[in-house]
Order: sequence, then structure tokens, then C-alpha cells
Amino acid sequence: MTWKVKGDDERADWTFAPFESVGPLAFGMTPDEVVTALDGAKVNSARRSHTSEHGAFVPGWSRFLPLGVTTYFYGRPERLGLIAVDALDGVQVTISGWGYARNVRDGTPCAPAPSSPAGPCHGD
Repeated sequence: MTWKVKGDDERADWTFAPFESVGPLAFGMTPDEVVTALDGAKVNSARRSHTSEHGAFVPGWSRFLPLGVTTYFYGRPERLGLIAVDALDGVQVTISGWGYARNVRDGTPCAPAPSSPAGPCHGD
């Protein structure tokens, strides 16, 4: 099976700052602040936080398909608590200098595991 992975030139570059932010998104933002930070990016689908019929809190989320980003909101008022990035076609996130799911060398897509030092992502 083959998955299409967007090339680096087709993806925005974001940096992860633990407990602070991912790219322009800072943890603790409201849903409206997230849309503003993403330059008014279109929300393709969303659900607001709510309490289930059994009394459990259900987090809200907003999906931004062109960016390959889904944001999750917790609390009342809702605040950004989690940012999920699609490894195949989402933004390019750099964590401590390491790019997640980058295309390297001959364009072979990869998402290396730190426990597996072999492969095109590690320069063998």
C-alpha cells in the first residue's frame, strides 16, 4: 500500500514549544483565537465541548483540512488543549530540530521512530 505524502515545499513549517505552542497556536487559546491565528483558515468540521447525557465532559474540536490540523478544546470557556497534525499532509512540525514525516533524499516519505535508527530518515 502506498500513501501520498505532501512534499516539504507543499507544507507550512511550524515549531513545537513544549507546554506553550505549536506554530502560531498557543495552548489556552479560544476557538476564535485559533481561527484568527490561522489567518482565518476555514473550519471544515467542528463540535463544541458539551456534557454527555451521562454527565461526562466531551471535548470540542475543530478540523482544518487544508492544513492537516485538528484542534481540541477543553473546559468552560473552551481553551485549546491539544493539537493533532496529520503526518501525511499536515503542516511540518519541528521538534528539537527533528522534522516529523519529512520527505528526504529521493522523495521517499518517512516518519522514523526514534528506536529505529536505520532508514532514509537517519541517513543510512
